Amino acid sequence: MITALQMVTTCQKCVSLNAAIFAAVCLASRLDDLNNALGTIIIAVLTYGIIPPVRKKMLGSKLMPFWTMFLLTGSVYISYVSVPIVIVPLIISAVACLVIVPAFFVHLQKQKDNIFGPWDEAVLKDLGCDAANRDISAE
Repeated sequence: MITALQMVTTCQKCVSLNAAIFAAVCLASRLDDLNNALGTIIIAVLTYGIIPPVRKKMLGSKLMPFWTMFLLTGSVYISYVSVPIVIVPLIISAVACLVIVPAFFVHLQKQKDNIFGPWDEAVLKDLGCDAANRDISAE
């Protein structure tokens, strides 16, 4: 039996996937070459439609590091074959996103300081009444 939560979750996944594909189609419609438009839509389908479920199934698997290295090596090879000049920026951005930025984020956590002010969310104080246990239908 399908619960309401499962239906809402399924609906949210469909809406998210549709929004991602719609954004890719809108972007592809602005491109002047059909090959570029097709490539943009194929990458969007892979990125938002195929890879997340496969990755979710492989999450606890011992093959996950090999899968990651395969995808990284494949993207470097495809970039080298199609446009060799993008190899250096691709490697630099991959190292930055996967190593440097997370390390910098962890390092900066020691220096984090919370400041409080009027922009913080309000904290409700107890008014002394037992509103949680009161039956409003009896009134």
